[in-house]
Amino acid sequence: MVHAGGRPVPSLINDNFERLDKVANSSGRYFWKCKHCGNLDNSPGAKIQGRDNSLPNHIIRHCKDAAPELRRKARTFIMNKTGDDGGQVISPAASSSSGGVIKKRKKISTLDGYVDYPLSDEQAKLANIKLLRFIIHANIPFRVGDDEYFREFIDVIRPSYKVPSRYVLSHHLLDGEAV
Repeated sequence: MVHAGGRPVPSLINDNFERLDKVANSSGRYFWKCKHCGNLDNSPGAKIQGRDNSLPNHIIRHCKDAAPELRRKARTFIMNKTGDDGGQVISPAASSSSGGVIKKRKKISTLDGYVDYPLSDEQAKLANIKLLRFIIHANIPFRVGDDEYFREFIDVIRPSYKVPSRYVLSHHLLDGEAV
């Protein structure tokens, strides 16, 4: 959706928030209401000022009714928006033979600013094999792949990693490992 004279509103925002009245300053921003928890009494989603990453951060940190997949989409949205690579930035001069300067990014002291990057296909395959080997050597049943609490635990550690189901663990991955 495009508002008069503005940028298009991203689908994550448009699908999960309802635009309210304009903020009483010259910023041109609006207040938004969360479609999941905004109708509840004393909800943090009842009136959110649409600035920086406050709307996706609401989904990630404050909305109790947001599904884990929606939280994952919000994290990916922030990661794509900021383009944060979390490491060192080498200036273009550093890659030349003249010996440029390496600029370091400002360090974040806590994990609050951590953004989980989606796994590549190769990283996901390697993670699945490592998980399978752990399950086999720790003598854990394959049904752990379908366990809700195990999935929540993995979501806390690495939100972008999707745990393979019991069937995938016991058939596809085990057969591939046996070969």
